[in-house]
Amino acid sequence: MSKLDYQIASTHQIHQDISERLNRYRIHLELTQQELADEAGISVPTLSRLLNGKGATLDTFLRVLKAMNLVEAMAAYIPEPRDSPFAPRRARPIADRQRVRGKSEPPVWRGFDDTAPIFDDD
Repeated sequence: MSKLDYQIASTHQIHQDISERLNRYRIHLELTQQELADEAGISVPTLSRLLNGKGATLDTFLRVLKAMNLVEAMAAYIPEPRDSPFAPRRARPIADRQRVRGKSEPPVWRGFDDTAPIFDDD
């Protein structure tokens, strides 16, 4: 069992660690790759790529988590944002915030500026 520090690990190391954990959990559930692939609705080669750390899409990863009843556990690791005590007092709670867009009024033509100096070529 690894004790990988995700704060300092490379993305490749994290990928490998998660893949190994998924494979160990699959074995713990006594599921073959074929059974897990069928439950997740993916092919065995696709599952094999995920479990061997060779790459997979987020959709594949989520399908496998769902088939293994791990979606809730994964969601628990992504916290909901909360208002910070350091946020400005005038800031509204996060749930009430909306994107602010700049004014989209077109520029108004004011004509030529007649105050520029006139030069004679004499």
